[in-house]
Amino acid sequence: MLILVKLVCRLSNRPIRLMNGTGRCSGRLEIYHNGQWGTICDDRWGMQEGTVACQELNCGSALSVKYNAHFGRGHGQVWLDDVECTGHEKSLSDCPHRVFGEHDCDHNEDASVVCSESIRLENGTDRCSGRVEVYHDGQWGKICNNWGNKEAAVVCEELNCGLPKKKQEIFHFGDSGLRGYTSRCSGNVSSIGQCTLQEYTGKCEGASLSCADSQQLRLVNGTDRCSGRVEIRYDNQWGTVCDDDWDIKDAQVVCRAMDCGTAQTTKIGSFFGQGQGDIWLDDVDCFGNETSLIHCRHPSVGENNCGHGEDAGVTDQWD
Repeated sequence: MLILVKLVCRLSNRPIRLMNGTGRCSGRLEIYHNGQWGTICDDRWGMQEGTVACQELNCGSALSVKYNAHFGRGHGQVWLDDVECTGHEKSLSDCPHRVFGEHDCDHNEDASVVCSESIRLENGTDRCSGRVEVYHDGQWGKICNNWGNKEAAVVCEELNCGLPKKKQEIFHFGDSGLRGYTSRCSGNVSSIGQCTLQEYTGKCEGASLSCADSQQLRLVNGTDRCSGRVEIRYDNQWGTVCDDDWDIKDAQVVCRAMDCGTAQTTKIGSFFGQGQGDIWLDDVDCFGNETSLIHCRHPSVGENNCGHGEDAGVTDQWD
């Protein structure tokens, strides 16, 4: 008797890729389904989902997740929405999500991720210090130590490590035999991969970097420790934040970082008095779930078109 056996195999892992990023491990996330590539909506998109994506792509750990088509709008279908991972799944397809193709999004909400393997700090004393190495043109290389403060600030921010320490405070973390690159950053960039990298054929000593991982933030001249003018410390100096685009989402980040509960109101026009010195941040644009103002979108530190009459302030729910 002839017996026919029907075997059905289920491939749960669908191919994913990163598009339009600054290297192979950053960009807009896309997933292949039903014969075509499509995007993932940023509803409920967070670090746990980013972690799964980076691991699936063999790109290390997630440094940050990006929203609102940060790396540009995709095309075609939005395949996934409301993805909710625990962070331990092998594939984004294994995480709970709506049925493929079912969503309430458009491409302005395409999700993105920046993974760790495009930039790393080697031989350091913690995750925010070490010799600076980048993945470029299919291989790892080192950044030569003739770089500047702007480039150092970009790397610290990309690694979610706050602000760079001054050069005289940085320990030398050794050299390596890797190919050397010079780096020059200009404009509002969020990754060293967006800067100009050029191979350096001369003698190149690897750049060392230490970032101030701790939040250096305070509220000044308020009614208690949880209200006042917002100030951050950079380059060993306290400075203010301009109130251009200052809103409740930005204030939420401040209140959470200060362990001050929920933001009640934002204050503009130097409500708590004018600060002194530098205006370190301008045009701050937070989603509200960041752990530091530095992790929000903003122009380069120190770049602003404000005066101290525009210093930003905040009050928390207890004020």
